[in-house]
Parts: sequence; C-alpha cells; structure tokens
Amino acid sequence: MNKFYAIRGATTAKNNSADSIKEASVELINAILSQNSLQLDNLVSIIASVTADITADNPVKFMRQGVLGDTPVFCVQEAEIDGGLPLCIRVLAHIQTQKQDFKVKHVYLNGAKVLRPDLVKNEESQK
Repeated sequence: MNKFYAIRGATTAKNNSADSIKEASVELINAILSQNSLQLDNLVSIIASVTADITADNPVKFMRQGVLGDTPVFCVQEAEIDGGLPLCIRVLAHIQTQKQDFKVKHVYLNGAKVLRPDLVKNEESQK
C-alpha cells in the first residue's frame, strides 16, 4: 500500500542568470531524489517557488527538462519579505512510496541552509 509524503527543499542560485538558475534547480531536485532514495515514479507532483529577484528563467523548466519529465510541476513567486533570502528556489515535492520504514530527508543546499539549520545539522550528522 502506498504512503504519501511531502519533502521540502531549497537552494540559492549564484546569480540571476539562466545558467545559475539551471545549475541550482537541477542540483536541488537531484539531491532530493538521491538523499531520499527515490525514483521518478515515486513523484506525484512538485510545487516550486522563487524569490522576486529570479527573473532570468524559470527553474521548473530546467527541473522538467533535466530530471522530472512528465511529473506535474507548478511554480509561483514567493511573498516579498523584508530581509528575505535572495535568489532562493524552494520546492515541496509530493511523493508516494511503498517503503514501510521511509523517513523523509528534507534538503537545503547552498545559501538556503540558513533557512532550516536544524534540518541541515541533522542531515550532516547522519552522513
């Protein structure tokens, strides 16, 4: 019987260029899949968000082209918050698995590690 989970992840692009957005977004989705030992058929859908300073390209385009294929993906702009993390790409991946002992591993990379230091610390200590 399938169980359903949601996995959070975030990263930052080095700058507002298509190449940087592509690198960061593909790295993030690959890290979510690998750190959670998932295959494409485990994915149900992904919601992504970007900060207002990411305008050069859409990160989900690169996720879809490079990794996700037909997985439904939706991208929105984050609320603009004073002092918010710039050049940030966030994802919420909805997955299904039959693994009975599955433990979600949320993934925070690059500058986004500051968003959830509690999760980053836990993940790094388990390596």
